[in-house]
Amino acid sequence: MGAIFSNIGAILIALLALSIIVMVHEFGHFIAGKAVGMQVLEFSIGMGPKIVQKERKGTMYSLRWLPIGGYCRFLGEDESDDDPRAMNNISVGRRAIMVAAGALMNFVFAFVVAALLLMFFGGDYSSRIVTVDEGRPAIEAGLMAGDKIVSVNGVAVETASQARTEIQKDPTQPITLTVEREGQLVENLVMTPVYDEASQSYLIGITFGERIPLSFFEAIKQAGQMLVDIVTQMFVFLKNLIFKFEGAQDLGGPVRIVSILGDAAKIGFAGTWDAITLAIKNLMMFGVLISINLGVINLLPIPGMDGARLVFIAIEAIRGKPIPPEKEGMVHFCGLVFMMGLFVVLTFQDIRALIFPGT
Repeated sequence: MGAIFSNIGAILIALLALSIIVMVHEFGHFIAGKAVGMQVLEFSIGMGPKIVQKERKGTMYSLRWLPIGGYCRFLGEDESDDDPRAMNNISVGRRAIMVAAGALMNFVFAFVVAALLLMFFGGDYSSRIVTVDEGRPAIEAGLMAGDKIVSVNGVAVETASQARTEIQKDPTQPITLTVEREGQLVENLVMTPVYDEASQSYLIGITFGERIPLSFFEAIKQAGQMLVDIVTQMFVFLKNLIFKFEGAQDLGGPVRIVSILGDAAKIGFAGTWDAITLAIKNLMMFGVLISINLGVINLLPIPGMDGARLVFIAIEAIRGKPIPPEKEGMVHFCGLVFMMGLFVVLTFQDIRALIFPGT
């Protein structure tokens, strides 16, 4: 029974996390639309039947039963209106700002979450040793808990990753460490790493555990680099998918996304502080990845996506007049049919993978 409640709780947390990411996107459209003078008819949190609604300054705000995203509806979006605040009466530049703002907000959200993740959980570990394993080369060479590695084979190190890099350069050969112990240097501690089958790596039998906190500006810098790296990797994936037909098996639909988020959340149900911390870290990291993915996909020129709407706005700016709404609508309709078909295929693929792992 406990496992059932754990799974249900994990799914609910996953749906909530996914809904927050989608709502961030819609909020981008909402706030940008308001800023450029558009009339927002409705801003909805969730889908399905309404739980509660409230009208304010011509906008209906509603909360709905299904926690799976939401939407933002503008005056003049579906059919022309004489109101100067209607979308059809707003300049192409202002409309472009509103359309692009959803994806932009996803990137901003991902950046903020990444920066918080790095500030609270990021940073490298120091090279101070917290445990030394019995029967391993480190203890036999005389290393002790509390020692701080200051050099490996004569190369100065300050962090755990630097120490690991030097140790792994030629792990089959003896290494010489210099450590700081109670304010004194202890030199010429020689040991040879041993191969560990479980981790498939060479180890000397030590654990680093003192994390070096990142400064605010360092976290901001690394968060920016993280976003650049993720976007770059995504475009490489899309290029290989389109031109080399590689990576199709790695595509996942909403079921897979919820499953991944649910697994991340479920870790925290172990009840220990370490488990809860790990669950929060995983959820934040997956949130960053999904938000960036949503932003990038929406900017692609796929009919029905924001990217295609930006293309139509650009064509209107060049021609000096809009594409007839019925023609643009038909293009977006075909795109949505394609996306729904892809949605069904990916959902089937996700469910099959859950029921028959490895297929």
